Amino acid sequence: MEKRKLGIKEWFFLWSLGVVGQLCWNIENVWFNTFVYKKISPDPSIITWMVAVSATATTIATFLMGALSDRVGKRRPFIGWGYIAWGLFTIAFGLTQYLTSILENRFAVLVAVVVAADSIMSFFGSTGNDASFSAWTTDLLDEGNRGQIGAAVAIHPVLGTIVGTILGGVIIESFGYLAFFTTMGAVVIFMGVLSLLFLDEPKKEKQKDKPFLKQFLSAFNFRDVLRMRELFLIFLTMAVFLVGFNFFFIHITNYFIYVLGYSEDLAGIIQGGSLLVAVLATIPAAHFINKNKSQPLVLAAFGVYIAGLL
Repeated sequence: MEKRKLGIKEWFFLWSLGVVGQLCWNIENVWFNTFVYKKISPDPSIITWMVAVSATATTIATFLMGALSDRVGKRRPFIGWGYIAWGLFTIAFGLTQYLTSILENRFAVLVAVVVAADSIMSFFGSTGNDASFSAWTTDLLDEGNRGQIGAAVAIHPVLGTIVGTILGGVIIESFGYLAFFTTMGAVVIFMGVLSLLFLDEPKKEKQKDKPFLKQFLSAFNFRDVLRMRELFLIFLTMAVFLVGFNFFFIHITNYFIYVLGYSEDLAGIIQGGSLLVAVLATIPAAHFINKNKSQPLVLAAFGVYIAGLL
């Protein structure tokens, strides 16, 4: 099969939309939580509600808007308007700090507004990034460029997390949370506008061979997964691991700042530096995987993981 060469414009949007999207997800995963502690209330239950409700909103948006995008056969409007709304609600979340005095005696209402702002932001982020941008990159794939695109997409979350954690801490320490959220939100909005104006649509047929509800629910066909035993075990392992991971990860930056006494910039540098070490550790890990030694590698990784938590 002839290799499909991606143009400069396609590579630009592949990298810019991907990295900017991961930077914005990093804000929600790390800095929204510390913002709540500092500007709203040092109450971990608020973060718990934020994570639970926003995760639900994200999941619904991914399947719902992904199915709708397939149905109309277009990605650009979902990416563009999704990113624009994503950026606007990133800024809006920062503005909730001004509600503390207005809703001083109505704490439950204040918490509800904060959780709602986070969830709406997550819904549009998932619409633009998870559902539509991911589908757009898949539309670009063929057997000739699969490796290149796959490698680029795999780097996006790593790069976004490292840069977002370090840069976010520095900006917050120097200029404050609202300045950081406004800057990042503006960048996301800018990418949304660029997408609406210049992003090329790969040729894609509309998928209207079945009713929309049936098309949407087809993503939840668990019988197919259960028939593939190894895939089911992989999903189950990932689910158990990530449930445990989210028990502590959503609170770890607040632990650095409010228990250990680190500043925001130092907390960001520590986490970003640790992620960089983790990336470098994948090089020898790949060597063991290629030699079919995945099992001892996984056991060693879990051992280091548990020791780090202790």
